[in-house]
Amino acid sequence: MIGMIKVLMLDYGGVTGRWIEDAQISNICRIYGVKERFARGLYGQNGLYSLYEQGKITSRDLHERLCRKSGKKLPYKRMAGTLDGVYKDNHEVVLLLKKIKQKSDVRLALAENTSSKDLRWQRKNLDSIRLFDSIFISEKAKTYKKNPEFFKKCLKTLKVNPNEVLFFDDKKENVESAKKAGIRGFLFSNVREFKKIIEKEMLNKNNKNSRSELPQHKCGGITLLA
Repeated sequence: MIGMIKVLMLDYGGVTGRWIEDAQISNICRIYGVKERFARGLYGQNGLYSLYEQGKITSRDLHERLCRKSGKKLPYKRMAGTLDGVYKDNHEVVLLLKKIKQKSDVRLALAENTSSKDLRWQRKNLDSIRLFDSIFISEKAKTYKKNPEFFKKCLKTLKVNPNEVLFFDDKKENVESAKKAGIRGFLFSNVREFKKIIEKEMLNKNNKNSRSELPQHKCGGITLLA
C-alpha cells in the first residue's frame, strides 16, 4: 500500500545542484602541484577521496597525504581552496523546493556522498542547503549511497516508514539502493520530469486542499508546478 509522503529526499550533485568534477580536479592540481591523472585517480573505488568521503580517513589525513605526494608543506587551511567553484545550485529545483516547503508539511532531506568539510562549505555558500530539514552524508554513514545500509540509517533517524519517503538521484545505482531499503526511488533526468513525478506521487496525495494555491501551468494535459 502506498502511504502519504512525509519526506522528500534528494541528491545534491545532479539533482539539487551540480558537482563540477573538472573544477575540483583543477583546484587539486593547482594547490598541491599533482598531475591531473593522479588527481582523477583520487575518486576511484579505493582512491583517497573515496576513503575520505566514507569517513575512513579524515580531511587532515587527506591533506597530509596530498602534501607528501607533491612534496609540498602546505598549511591545512589551503585545502579549502579545492572547493572553489565546485558546487552550483540548480535554481529551478531550488525554486520548486521552496514552494513545497511553504505549502506543505513534507520534510526535505538531502542525501550526499560527501564529507563534513564539503558540507560546511555548502552550508556557507549555497542557498539550497538551508532548505533541508535533515542532511545525510556518506562520511557519517561510513558508506556510500550505493549501499542500502546508507538509507536504512537515514530511515532510522527520520523515524518514518520507507514508503513514506520519495527519493531522487541522478545515478541508477543509488536509486536501486534506496529501493532495496523500501524507499520509493526515482532516477532524476530533468526538471520537467521531476515536476511531473512530484505532482503525481506527492502533491496530489498529500495536499489536495492546498494544491490550488501553488503556481501551476499546463503541459501535455498534466498540471505541473510552475
